[in-house]
Order: sequence, then C-alpha cells, then structure tokens
Amino acid sequence: MAVNIRKLTTFARFAIIKAAPFLWPVMALRPYSATINITDNCCLKCVMCNQWQTYHKDELSKDEWMRILGELYVCGVREINLTGGEPLCRSDIFEIIAEAVRLGIKVGVSSNGDMIDDEMADQLLRLGVKDITISVDAIGLEYDRLRGVKGAYQRVYRALEILSAYNRDRRMSVLVAFVLMKDTLTSYKEVVNAVSPLGIPVVVNLFDTSPYFFQIKGARERFWVTEKEMSRLADLQQFFVEQIQIASVFTKHRFVDIDFFKRYFRDPLQKDLPCYVSQIRLNIGPKGQIFGGCWSLGVHGDLRKNRLQEILKSKAYRAIQQKMFNKQCPGCSCGYITTLNYSLGNWVKELVYRAFPSARRGIYAGVKK
Repeated sequence: MAVNIRKLTTFARFAIIKAAPFLWPVMALRPYSATINITDNCCLKCVMCNQWQTYHKDELSKDEWMRILGELYVCGVREINLTGGEPLCRSDIFEIIAEAVRLGIKVGVSSNGDMIDDEMADQLLRLGVKDITISVDAIGLEYDRLRGVKGAYQRVYRALEILSAYNRDRRMSVLVAFVLMKDTLTSYKEVVNAVSPLGIPVVVNLFDTSPYFFQIKGARERFWVTEKEMSRLADLQQFFVEQIQIASVFTKHRFVDIDFFKRYFRDPLQKDLPCYVSQIRLNIGPKGQIFGGCWSLGVHGDLRKNRLQEILKSKAYRAIQQKMFNKQCPGCSCGYITTLNYSLGNWVKELVYRAFPSARRGIYAGVKK
C-alpha cells in the first residue's frame, strides 16, 4: 500500500509541476531509485556497445560501494538496479547485493545472462534479488553475432530456463529485454517465440546513442531506425499489439509504450513530454559519477569527492535536475516506460486504447508498406 500511495503522490506532484512549472523549486522530488553501473567491464562484445573494448580500472571498491549504499538509503533511495557492463563480472557482487538487502533496499539486476548457472541463480535468489532482466535481441547464431561471442546464446538460454522456474513460482520477477534497433527489426518474433514457452515477458529497450556506453563511431548510422525502416517497425508494433490482446502476460508493456516506439525514433527529444524518470531516479557510474536521472547530460557529481547528501542539495544538481525535467537535453529513451507511466496525457490515451480496440490500429497504421 505504501508504494501505491507514494506513486499516487508522485503522480499528483508531477501533474502540478506540468501545469505550473514555476512551482518546480518547491515541488521537486528527491530520487527514490537508482540505476548503478556497478562495473563497465563485460564478458561479451556487443556490436552496439563500447564498454568491452577496454578493461576498466580504478572502479569503486567494495568498501566504497558499501558506504555509498548507506548514503543512498539515508537519502531515501529504496530501489536499485545493478547493471553494467556485466554486473556479475565483479567478484564481490554478492557482498554488495547482501549489504543493499540488509539496509532494506530492493535489488534488481540487469545481466546479459552469460555467467548465470544453477549455482549463481540460486545464490541471487537466496540473497534476496527481487528482479532480474536478461538481454536477448536475437536467437542462435545471430545472437552470437550481435553479442560478439560464439556459443553465448546457448548459455543465455540455459540461464533463462533456470530463472523461469523462479519466475513461475513468483520467487523472482524475470524479464527479457529486447534492444530495438535496425539490426533487430527482423528478430523480434523469433525472440518472443523462444522465450514465451518459458513464461518470461519481453520488454523493449529503444536504442539510444546518448549513454556513454553506446557512443561508438557510426552508431547512429548503423543502428538507428530511420524512415526507411518504419514499415518494419510498424510490423513489430502490430505484432506486439496483437499479442497483448491474446495474452497480457506476453509483455509488461501498455499500448502507449508500443505507440511510443515510432514517436521516439522520429523525434527522440519528445519536447512536450517532461522527463519524469529523471526526477525519481539517480544514475551512478562505476567510479562514483553522478549522472542524475539519465545519462545524456553527463556527469554532475562525484561520490569519491562529495557525500550524496551534499550533491543532492547543491544548486548545481537541482539546476541540472530541472533542466532534465524541462527536456533541455539531446533526448533519449532512458526510462521511457516510467516517464510514460507518470504522464497524465498518456494515461488518457491508454484508456482510449483499452476502451476502443479499433483505436489501437492507429499505433501501427499509416506507414507506407
């Protein structure tokens, strides 16, 4: 109940700020969740990512993370998602997770799944990890090509089989994250068909060139979905809409999320949609960098030099937080589902889609085949 009240209160405050932007200084929220790139090192070599190309040194030690977890808790953060790189590459990851759970912080993990076997899955469950997301963008040899390592698909699918039992028993929430980009526009049905028998829902991450880990030469030209690919994107949207109508367990997406795919690739800024996720979430890098609620505006705090409490209270941080809310940024897809979830206009649109099935055709119609 407490979570529902918090979300309702947050929704109301966002609605007030949207209607009266001058009230932001007195209505702004402190973040209650954090996405933590616990390491930039990785065991795969994904074609759209640059993190694996260098071995990253001087990342925060276990003791530094223990201190920061305490600071996060004191500042009101009650949910964290550990990602990377590959978070499970850290030899001390279990100790870090255990400390977060001990403090009363809900822990989720985003992983490529390559290192997860029966023993590791059991350890994550026993430690109290509540959510785990595994990235799957294709199957078989095509997955191996995208992820840059031969035999990786066999290992990740085995990880999904192991985790699916936890998901069925509701001991852990498991998701498959599908990165939507030019290279994956033809593989989504294969991914869905592969994971559906396991009972694991699929969510779509929209390719984004603003995070530092996706800033590789020629990334936009190579991976961005352009007008030339819009008909194939419309096919994907139609597939998702139809699957939701058949079985809601297929995905966690709402109709407005699916509608957003095309809108985003045509205009990643979406100026009229405030960045709500940046107001309730922190992004933290592996060396203690504070990125705020998204990656696109760079670093504006250093946890090796300052306490989190000091950073959150600083004029510089509050200024950048307001800048993110007002979309004075390049635009990105970071946390787009959360942002849509706090948008009153999109809630109204969702109600229309649910009440009038014929309206759903507008999500994918209108693109010349």
